[in-house]
Amino acid sequence: MFAGRVGLLVVGVIGLVFAAADPVVADEDDDIDTTVTFLVSSGTSTTFAILSGPLSVSAPEPVDLGTAGPSSSITSPLGTVTVTDMRALLAPTWTVTVSSTGGGMTGETIAATGVTYWSGLDTASSGAGAVFVPGQPAASDQVAISTSRTAFSLSSGLGNNSVSWNPTLSVTIPEAAVSGECTATVTHSAA
Repeated sequence: MFAGRVGLLVVGVIGLVFAAADPVVADEDDDIDTTVTFLVSSGTSTTFAILSGPLSVSAPEPVDLGTAGPSSSITSPLGTVTVTDMRALLAPTWTVTVSSTGGGMTGETIAATGVTYWSGLDTASSGAGAVFVPGQPAASDQVAISTSRTAFSLSSGLGNNSVSWNPTLSVTIPEAAVSGECTATVTHSAA
């Protein structure tokens, strides 16, 4: 009689193991909840450091805006400008400014007042709670960059962040301009 009970007990345990090993399958419209248990204990205190990096800006170099004759203008995208903020600050802010020296060739200068810029909206961005503000969101907002102007800024955020935009540059060619290739410098600075 005792041997019969052991055999029955073993059969019961094996049946339980097989029943638990069967996976739960849900239909397409059903949800499956899994209960997970874990222990939180007061263990060894640990410390760590969060490393910080630079605030940097990158811009294309060189850029060919195209060709135009006297008393006209050239308008073209400059190419992607990107700001990367790896400073890991609690409340980061920054401003990117843009300016130009104007352009020209030997014996001729196109004044920087004839070079206008508008940032447009961001083309890519990342960062927790980051609020990016374009300096000139539309063509109607374009500004001469003979003096330093705000191109883009970060007004608030948390930790690292990044934003890219593709600004448009317009150069007015004076009536007295002579034929030739002109070179100008457009400078983006982040602070």
